[in-house]
Parts: sequence; C-alpha cells; structure tokens
Amino acid sequence: MNRTVSTPSSSVTDVSADIPSIRNVINVDVPASDVYLYTLKLIILDYINEPRFRDTSLQSNRTDTRRALSDKTNNPQVQHEKRILIDKQDDMSEHDIVQATLRILKGKLAQISGNKSLAPDEMHWKSIVKMYYSMLDSSTADAFSKMSQMEEVVGYFTNVASNELKKLTVGSSRDELFSEVAYFIDLVIDILPDSCAGIIKRLLDYKISLRKGETAGRKKKVTSPAPMPQYRSVSGGTSNSKQPSFKVQDISHMSYFTQLFEVDETKLQKDVITAKDDSTNPIFCGELRYLRKKIKKETGLLTASDFSDDRDYTLWKNYELLEIANLMDRFGTGEKVSSHKNRLIPEDAKSVFVHLISLVLKKECSDTVNAINLSQEALFFLHKSARYWRVEYPSTISSLLYSAANLSVLDDEELNIPITENLFSVIRNKYLCSEDNLDPSTWNIPDRYLWAANLFHTSDQSMKTISNLLTAIFSSTKPKFSPVLSFYYSSILDDPVMEFYQAQATAVKKYWIKVFKRTLFKTAEKYFISLLQDMLKGNTVEIQSVHNLVETIIDAIKAIQKRYSKPLLDEISLPRQCAVFLCEVYGSDSLKLIKTAEKSSVKMTGKGLGPMDALDMYDVLKELRQIYIQVKPKGTCFFNLEDYFIKYLAQLCDDVSLNVQKVIKTSLKTENWQPINDQDYFSRSVLDIFKMINESTGMLEKFGWENEVQLAQMITMVLKAFSDGLLSYSAQVMNMIESDLQEGDEPSYSLESSDSQSSLNLSVSSYTSPNHERSRSSRLFEDLKNAVKSTPKIVAPAPYQFKKRTCVLLNDLDKTLFLLESFEEKVDPSRISSIIAQYQSSRKSEDNIKLLDDQNMKQVYTLRIIGADNVKGFSKTGLSNSYVLMRNITLQREIGTTKTVSRSVTPKWDEEFVFESPFGKSNDIVFTIWHHPHSRLKNLAEDDLCGKANMKLSPRKLKDDGFPLDFSLTLNPQGTLHCQVSLESEKIDAVSSMGKIYRSFSRSRDRAINLMVSKFSNFIAFAFSRTTLKTVCGHHGTTLASDEAVYDAILPLFDYLNANLNILASELSQRLLFMVMLRAWNLVLENADLLLLPSLNSAKTNILRSAKKSLWENTISSTKTVSGYGRPLTQAEIETIFKWLGALCIDFFHNKGEGPPLAELKNEYYQNILLVPAFYDKGVSELKEEVDRLVPVYEEYLKWFYLKKTPITFTNKSVGTISRKKSLAANIMKEPKQQLERDAEVMNIILRILIAKGQHDYVHRILHDRRDLVNTMKNRRAVRKAVGSTGKK
Repeated sequence: MNRTVSTPSSSVTDVSADIPSIRNVINVDVPASDVYLYTLKLIILDYINEPRFRDTSLQSNRTDTRRALSDKTNNPQVQHEKRILIDKQDDMSEHDIVQATLRILKGKLAQISGNKSLAPDEMHWKSIVKMYYSMLDSSTADAFSKMSQMEEVVGYFTNVASNELKKLTVGSSRDELFSEVAYFIDLVIDILPDSCAGIIKRLLDYKISLRKGETAGRKKKVTSPAPMPQYRSVSGGTSNSKQPSFKVQDISHMSYFTQLFEVDETKLQKDVITAKDDSTNPIFCGELRYLRKKIKKETGLLTASDFSDDRDYTLWKNYELLEIANLMDRFGTGEKVSSHKNRLIPEDAKSVFVHLISLVLKKECSDTVNAINLSQEALFFLHKSARYWRVEYPSTISSLLYSAANLSVLDDEELNIPITENLFSVIRNKYLCSEDNLDPSTWNIPDRYLWAANLFHTSDQSMKTISNLLTAIFSSTKPKFSPVLSFYYSSILDDPVMEFYQAQATAVKKYWIKVFKRTLFKTAEKYFISLLQDMLKGNTVEIQSVHNLVETIIDAIKAIQKRYSKPLLDEISLPRQCAVFLCEVYGSDSLKLIKTAEKSSVKMTGKGLGPMDALDMYDVLKELRQIYIQVKPKGTCFFNLEDYFIKYLAQLCDDVSLNVQKVIKTSLKTENWQPINDQDYFSRSVLDIFKMINESTGMLEKFGWENEVQLAQMITMVLKAFSDGLLSYSAQVMNMIESDLQEGDEPSYSLESSDSQSSLNLSVSSYTSPNHERSRSSRLFEDLKNAVKSTPKIVAPAPYQFKKRTCVLLNDLDKTLFLLESFEEKVDPSRISSIIAQYQSSRKSEDNIKLLDDQNMKQVYTLRIIGADNVKGFSKTGLSNSYVLMRNITLQREIGTTKTVSRSVTPKWDEEFVFESPFGKSNDIVFTIWHHPHSRLKNLAEDDLCGKANMKLSPRKLKDDGFPLDFSLTLNPQGTLHCQVSLESEKIDAVSSMGKIYRSFSRSRDRAINLMVSKFSNFIAFAFSRTTLKTVCGHHGTTLASDEAVYDAILPLFDYLNANLNILASELSQRLLFMVMLRAWNLVLENADLLLLPSLNSAKTNILRSAKKSLWENTISSTKTVSGYGRPLTQAEIETIFKWLGALCIDFFHNKGEGPPLAELKNEYYQNILLVPAFYDKGVSELKEEVDRLVPVYEEYLKWFYLKKTPITFTNKSVGTISRKKSLAANIMKEPKQQLERDAEVMNIILRILIAKGQHDYVHRILHDRRDLVNTMKNRRAVRKAVGSTGKK
C-alpha cells in the first residue's frame, strides 16, 4: 500500500493558512480496482486501433499525413506544442492563421533542432535548423510578419533547403529537395485545425504535385511518412482488415500490465471480455465531445478563474480543444455516441493517473537506482494515459508526475537527492520545454497548488534528512549538510511557487528549527552519557580521567566549530547549540565528578590532589566555561571555579615561593662569577634567577585565573619571595665587590724634570697641596727651588688592577636592573597593587580585613647622607679626608659607611643606606665623621674624629609615606651634617616588593661604580690641583703658556684614565662603561670646581680663623688668601682649567661619539661651571650690584621651592616602582628647570667669586640672611601642611 509522507502541517500551530498537501488534490484512497479497470480499457482502446486492424481503404491524404506525422512525433515534447493560439478559427483571416501557425511552427522547429533524432535524416535536420535560425533572425522578422498565405511559408523553406543542398554533394539534389519540402508541408498540416480545411487542401495538392514530379527510377525512400490506414472500429462495418481477437496474449502491453497489477491471466481474460464493450472508439469520442462541450461553455476542468490572466487561459483552452480534435480525428468513424458516463476517461483522472504512474515508477525504479529511466512499456502507460485521460497539459502532467514519484519511489522519510534531481530534470526537459511553462508561478492555480504541495513534501524530507544527520554530529566522521541544503535552497526555496506560500514556509521552518534543537539536545545528552560510561569502566574516578573527559568535550565543540561555520538554515549555529547543550549536560555533574576524584586521590595516595593536577583541571574547566559564556552569556551551568580551586593556587604559590629562595641561594653557592660568553659580561646566576621567576609568574598567568583579586594576591606573594631572595643576592654581591676593592695599594705620583736627569717623587702621602696658609719664607723657598729647576713633568701612575670578578659582579647588578624593567612591564605591579587596593576600599568597613597578612612586617628607613659643612680639618691644609660611619645603637648593628671625600671641609657624599626595624620601634642612630689620613706613616694608626651626632628615629614623628624629610645635625665638636630620612612600612605589596628590589640593586650598582671610580680619583684630584697648574702658569699664575704646554700638563690624566677605562672596557657592558665614565667626568668637574673657586662655607671659616689669629698674623697674611683655598686664580689659570675641561669633555670622554653623548657630558654641573669666566674678571662693586639684584630673585626662588613647588604624593600606583629609579627619595618628580633656579646658581657663583676676592664679611652676611629666609619658608610650609591635614580630617 502506498504511504503518503505527510508534511509537518499537523504539528505546526503558529500559522493560520493551511500548508499545501498532496491529499488535498489527489485522492490517495482511490480504489485500486478503478485504476485497474481504467488502465485495462485504455490498453484495449489502443489495441483495437493498432495498424494490423486498419481498413485497407485509405482515408484522405490529410488524414494519412496527420497520422504518420503524429506517430513520428509521438514524443510528448512535440505533442504538447501542436496548437494554434486562437479560439474561433472561422472568424480569422488567412493572414492571422498564417501568423498563428508560424508561432507554433517556431516551437516545433526548435524541438527538432535540439533533437536530431526527430528528423528523418541529417539532411532534413540541417534544413530545419536553418529555417529555425531564419525565424529567430531579427532581420527577417518583417518578412515573416507580412506573410499572408501558407504558400509563402512553404516557398521560404524551399529556398532555405535549396541553399543548404548547394553546400553539399548530393546524388539527386532535386529529389532530396522535394522530400524535404514534403516533410515541411506535413509539419505545417499537423499544426492546422479542422476548420482550416481549405488551406490544408491546397497544401496537400502542392505536396501531390511534388510527388508527381519525382523521377520514376528514384530508388531513395520517400522521406515523408507512408500513409496509414484508418483504425476500424470494433463496432464498425465490415472491411478487409483483420479483426481483434481480444485474447490476452494477443493484446499489446498486456504482459507489463499483468506485472503492474499482479493479476493472473484467467481473471485478466474475463476482465478484458467485460471491458471491451466500453472500450470502443465511438464511446471514447463521445466522452471527448462531452469534454469539448464543457470547455467551450467555460465549465471544463479549468475555468478562467484558475488562471492569472486571459492569455494563459486561452493557451490552455486552445491546447485542449486542439488535442481533443486530434483524438477525435484519429478515433472517429463517423458513428456518434453521446457519452458522459466516464467509461473510458476517469471522472477523477488526476488521482487515477497518479496511482497508475506510482505503480509504474515502483516497478521501474528499484532501491539501488539513482535515476528515473523508464522503459518503452512504462512510457506507453505514461503518455497514453495522460493523453487519453486529458492530463497531458505541461503543467498538469509535471505536477502529477511529481506527485506520483512522491507517493512511490520518493516516499521514504529522508530525501533521495539523486532521484529527486533526476525527476526535476526529466520534468524540465521533457514536459516543460517552453519558456512559458518553466516558471511554475505562471501556472494555473490547481497545478501550482499541487506543485507547491509536492515541494512541501520534499522540504519535509529534506528537514528529516537533516534531523537524522544531526544525530551523528558528534561522531568522528561529521555529517555533510551541504548536499541537502544546496538542493533545498536551489530546488525548493528558490522555486517561484514558494512566493505564494511564504507564511507557510516560515511556519514550517520554525517548526523544524525546534525539532533540530531537540535533536541536538538529545544527541548531546547521549554523547555525554557515552563518555561517562567510558570513564566509569574503571573502579575509580581519577582527576586525569575527568580532565580527559572535559578535553574531549572541548575538542568535540571545536571540531564542530571548525566544520560548520555557517548557521543551519541561517538560524541555528551548530557550534553554539552543541556547546550550550554539552556544557549544560556536563555542568550539572561537574562538581560531583571533581569531588569524587578528590576522594579517590585521598583513598589511593593518602593525600589530596596535587596543585598542578588540580589547576590543570581548573584550566580546562575554565576553557569550557569561556566557551559556554561566549555562546550563552547569561547562562549559569558552572559552579564558581575560582572559589573552589583557590586553595590549590595558594598551595602552588607557597611551593613557588620556597623554590624562588632556594634557587637564589643555590645560584650564590654554585656561581663561579665568570661571564657567560664574550658578548654577555654577566654571570649565569642572573639568567637562572630570572628564568625561574619568569617561569613562576608565567605559570600563574597561564592558568588565566579569572578572579583578578585572587590572582593579584598570589602574584604578590611570589613577588615578596622574589624580593626577599634578590635583596639577599644584592647584599652578598655588594659585599664581594667591597671586599675586592679594599685590596691593592694606592698609586703614587711623581714630578719628573724635563731632562729626565732628576725627578721629584710625590707620593699621595707626601704630596702637599698649596691650598694652605704658609709663611712668606716658605713661599720664597718654593719660588727659589722652582727657579733653579726645569719645569717638572707629571708622570701618570700605573692603573688600578680591577679584578675580573669585580666587573662580573657589577655587570650582574646592572643586568638585574635591566631585566627588572622588562619583568615589571610583564607583571605590571602597579596594576596588581591597584586591584587589591580597590577591592579593599570597596568592602564594608566591618568586613574590611586585609587580604594578605602583613601584621609582622618591618619598617624600612632610608638614610640619605647628603653632605656636611665646616668639618674639622686635620691636614696641614686645614682640610680632611672625611667619611661617615652610621651605627644603629638600638639594634646594635652598623648601618653603613660612606665613601671618603678627600681634602674638603664641606664634603658631599650623597649616598643612601637602608635598614629595617621592627614595626613601631624607635631607633637611636649615631653618625660619626672620621678623617682618614693618606700618609703612609699613619696607615697603621686610627682615623681621626671629625665630628659626631645622634638622632632618634621614631615612627610617630615620621610619616609612613616614603617621602624624605630634611635634617641638619649639629656635629660635636664642630660642623653640620645634612641628611634626609624617609620611612616606609614593609608590606606584602607588589609595588613595594619591586621597589625594594630596584632600590637595593640601584644603590649597590651606584655604590660599586663610585668605589671603582674612587680608585683613580686621587690622581684626578692631583691633575686638577695647583701643583699641576703651576707647571703651566708658574707659581704666580702669570705665565702665558702655549696650547701645547697646556695640553701636555693634562696628558698624564688622559693616559691614566685611558689605562683604567681600557681595563674596565674589556669587562663591562657599554652601558656600565658609560656610567663609569660619566661618574669619572663628574669627579673631574668636582675637582675643577674646587680648583676654580672657594666654597661658600669658606666665608664663615675665614672669619672664624681671622678672629683666632693675632693682629700681627692678620697683618702679614695676604688679604686675598682664602683659608683652605689659597690665593685667587689668575685669568691665565682660569683659561687653562677650561682648556683642560674642554679637551677632556670633547677629545677624551666623548671621543667622536664613541663615548657618552655630549648632552650627558655637558650636564647642569658643567653649565654652572661655565658661568665662572663670565663674572670672574668683573670688579667687586659690580659683582655686589649683581648680588643685590639677585637677592629678591633668590627670595622668589625659595618661595617657589618651599611653597609653590608641586608636592610629591606617593600613591600605591607609584611607590616603589622601577620608575622611581635610584631610590624612593631620589625619585621625586622632576619638574622643568626654572629660571629662578638658574638665577640662584648665578648668585652662588658670584658669591664664591667675591670670597676669592676677599669679601668674606659681605658673603657671610648674605648667606646668613639666606639661611634666615630658608628657615622662614620651612616654617610657613610646615604651618600650611598642618592646616591642610586638619582640614582633611
């Protein structure tokens, strides 16, 4: 029994209009007996009209011609075009008939041109093709439109055929021409209706005349078909023809019929005898006349209301009337029987036809066949039934054939694409040849509806096919939707008929989208269950098994995402839906599976999960969660992963912190302090440490922890461990550098005579500077000694032999700082600290507990020893070689020792020291300034005490903000020590940890550089001394030496610096070498500055010393001699010093760009020294006037510095970051250089010149006024700050 595949219309509830259904047109319940009987009668009717039963008397030549041509062109492609587009031919002129015939003839010629087998032979076919192209040619359109007689049409073809024959070599071209023209006349006659008898007769007469003109001896077969005798009716009169026997075995096609209906021969024979009386020509013609009558009365099978316009209705009407006339002409015997009881033509011809063709298709097409290839027997039943039962109109037979296929060979649930596509091809090529028929939207309403019903049926099959394919979406071999979808879009949705049923198509689409989602969910559920079953095959659930399960799910989702990029039906994203369903079915059991794995781990190993295993589980779960959030942002199928797995992350951080310190300690123990290679001067330990810390922090970051507060906590803990380890590393490295640099003897210097015969050896210990107060007799003795000797020559000592290890250690410090900058950019400690701070500030006060335990942290003090004034002098010159020793009395430990500043009572150290103290505890600090004698005789003696001061550091008096405060401590017995102190409470904070590391390494590097430069600082001081200056300008400084003599005097310093720097250049990186050179250059500037002018503090010193001297001592002393400095330099001496500076700056240190940049060499200090020549030769009064002008300017400068300058606020974002560079105190935001500052420097230079010119009292008064003004500004600032703090409270 045939099964009708229903559309989902019964399940679709959201559309008002009904979905077209085959059942609404085709009666699927037609009794099989009716189909059997009507088909049997059709065979009998055709049987009795076979040629073997024809009457020997010939009918008219027209009838012969029509029958012959009809059989020749029995192909439906030709049959369905045999019509003239008119209704009442009797009312038409011959011109109209000719034009109507030409339109039909054009289509007939087109069919023959496309199928050579329709023509008698190739010669006939070529002439037909040429005629067809002529009718298509626009240049001949006018000629055809003016033809008013059929003879003109035949004559035109005669010329065309004649021209074609001339191109070929033909034996008898005349006979061939006659044959082709006769064939063409037959084509025209077959088009004309019965009402055109006169025209037909003329054409037949012309054809007969052609036959008479043929040669008697012609052997070629006549091209026109042979005349056929008329079929004799079974009920007709007598004739000489053979009579039908009506035996089953004699009836054509009966064997196929028997197989089709599965009937035995006996029953069939009885049925033949019974049906033969109703299967006569008169009865059939009677039913045809009845159909014709209904059509003419506009009450036929179709009416004008079934068509979109009158033209289409007229086409159908003329077609039916013409075909009925042709059938009546063939089967008519003159006997008329009025019949309308549907004895031969079924009342529901469409349903009977569909059932018959369904049987034919089932028989012809097996399950393995992918195309519809009908046998000749099958085609007989298809074409005869369609023609006799009057359902052969192109659109009608196409929709019925489609229905028959859907009820038979295409009745499966799934779509059979090959057969369906083949069916469409057959329908298009054999039944819808004309362009007018190819567009179903122009069909009559019943045919269009039936076609749409079949399309919905095929659409239903397509959707079911897709639904079945979706069940395999998680398989390794992914289903291919493209063939189905391609067919669905091109053959169904793009069909013009669907425009009439858009609402229904939309409803069906929505229904199937729901079905697809349900299918996907069930498929995902089954897939997950299968994964669980595979995982649970063992007795325990291990964390790795759960991990693998989640990875399998992720891989499945990614595979679907990669395979299916476009949405299904432009609505369903398969990757998205599969991800949602898989995540949700897993999410419901995810926590239970993990807890089960944890219990299994405890049971098997006696301890919980390892942190790495657990965090790997978190990582893969997070990836699955991210997928779920992407596809369903508001979904909540997962538990809070971070809150659950944070215990494992904390455990990992503890392990990492221990490992960090362990690696650093191991590196220090195993390090041999050798460069890695010839290009990298640092040791292996630096790389090992940073490799470890990068891997540690990278390991935390690779998990992509999505709770940024928790992650910030963990990274902070690791950075704290990193900070503690590196601080220890820095301290030990610095200790080794200091130990290395304490070894070795200080160099000795000598003055050789120019003739090399005698020399004056001057060691550092025996060298005496002229900067002291001498008696007149001693000066005269020196003058006499220099007069009798030739000009001495300075000989540079041997360079200091720096150890290779020392340089490697310094490179390690510098490389660590460099790597810290890259590490900071990667970790971004400011962001980490900000995250924690924002989280703490956002919490309620009662719940605002610290995330990290820092109650046991320490407080960090930073001491910056700036310098001292009026330090007690010990040498003959009244100067000291001073250094500061700091000791914490409370903690009973030494804090540190500064470098030694030679020959100065106003030393500048500018060094920093850091020490830690228990939280909230005060510290008593003792500052002791010692004088270190250079005399070899005193090497074994103790250093001399210059001064001592105490200071109590209390956390209650210092703000815990890292901001430095200035202090000036009074030294006992004399002098003042200037320093800065800042306090920070140590905390577990990312910025604080990074800041501590940077400050420690930066201080260590700078101190190491200073210690290294100090090894050749004594000779720099000697080179820029009055002793060296005398070799150029003489004792009184009046000698005008040549440039060669000037440069020769400084050449030993060139050689000495070059020797020392060459040693360092082979062991230090270029960056470090430049830093050493710049430090050496600053040392040169400092010594040049001391040589050029006395210090400001010397004004007070000279006044005090003058007060202690007797009247006679003051009288004999030179009025222009400055205590601790000597006499003022002459202009020649000033110029000599600046020539030295220029040569050192340009020729030595910069050295054509191979050294530090000029911008760094010509620094602010250098620019200030350049002010000296501008004012040095001015008179005292002029200089005082300039000072008086600058006094109010200096007052404005102090107001700006203490009251207007932007205060620095250290926030969590900036404190301790690498951007602070050298130290917390030194990293105060630098503002642009103000003109006020420049004017203050000018004022200081002028005051120093005035001291050199003996104006001690005047300068002392100016300095006293400035100190009072400074104290006033400090008090005002303190008051303002206190008022501001009160306002904030």
